[in-house]
Amino acid sequence: MEKKVCTKCNKEKNLTEYYKQGGGHKAACKECAKAYSKKWQKENPEKVKAQKKKYRQENAENEKAYKKKYRQENAEKIKARDKKYRQENAEKIKARHKKYYQENAEKVRARHKKYRQENLEKIKAKDKKWREENPEYNKKWREENPEYNKKYRQENLEKIRARHKEYYQENLEKVKAYNKKYRQENSEKLKARKKKYRENNPEKAKAQRKKRYQENAEREKAYSKKYRQENLEKIRARCRKYSKKWRENNPEKAKAQVRLAQSKRRAQKINTQVEEFTTEQLNEHWVKNNIDPERCYHCGEAPYEHLDHYMPYARGGTHTKENLVPSCAPCNLSKGDKTPDEWDKYRGL
Repeated sequence: MEKKVCTKCNKEKNLTEYYKQGGGHKAACKECAKAYSKKWQKENPEKVKAQKKKYRQENAENEKAYKKKYRQENAEKIKARDKKYRQENAEKIKARHKKYYQENAEKVRARHKKYRQENLEKIKAKDKKWREENPEYNKKWREENPEYNKKYRQENLEKIRARHKEYYQENLEKVKAYNKKYRQENSEKLKARKKKYRENNPEKAKAQRKKRYQENAEREKAYSKKYRQENLEKIRARCRKYSKKWRENNPEKAKAQVRLAQSKRRAQKINTQVEEFTTEQLNEHWVKNNIDPERCYHCGEAPYEHLDHYMPYARGGTHTKENLVPSCAPCNLSKGDKTPDEWDKYRGL
């Protein structure tokens, strides 16, 4: 077998260890040629980069075809290699991704959005398959990172709202259909959650209801009217149940309300002056005028049992705060329809 001396290492080697060139062989052996090429590439990175870029541009189709073929023939090998690299360089990859995203945020979002729109069904199928294969992953992650979602929402509240608003506007019908279906399938769960929220946040819930009513007054009125018409018996039953429970828990207040209501009805029957006020407002009036709401105004000793008209209806009295005083049963029954002066004479005072 023919041999040749390498001009680089000065060693005699077989011709099979030289690259062919024209009709003969190169002056340097393969080993020396590789070493020289490697050294040159290291010393001239920009030139190498430019050459590769130029080659790719001139041979784009060939490059694509070659890469595609290589990936198909070496799929498992590539997966294993990539997995190993990711495991060994997790922090490095994370930092690189973060840096790139910060520098190209809008570009990345646009690309992701376009990809999702073009591959929506594919993404859904992939996600569904992954969830089926890893049913406990999300639950486990949430347990290990309980504060992450809360912290993220607090730091990006406006951003999240804007994204939700944009999605809602673009997918209005779809969102409505999904929400309707979800409410139908989870009505009890939603009721329980809302009830719990109202119990834990009574003031906030009250403010939200008030704000919603003010912003949608006409719609709320129309809805309430329609609901009452369609659920009259249900509302009455609920009111009766609530009233009964309230009376059991507040017997004294209930009695006071009954007394006031009876007095008002009597005044309306005889067509005398009727002033609108509540039991609380009447009590405030009494306290303001040094009248004890829990004791009889006349004897000052017995507990409050009857609501007495200081000037009786039969003698021109009215249903006003100024004409009502607390009274015990004996004093009120003794007074009857007498005026204060007549009753004093009757008692010998």
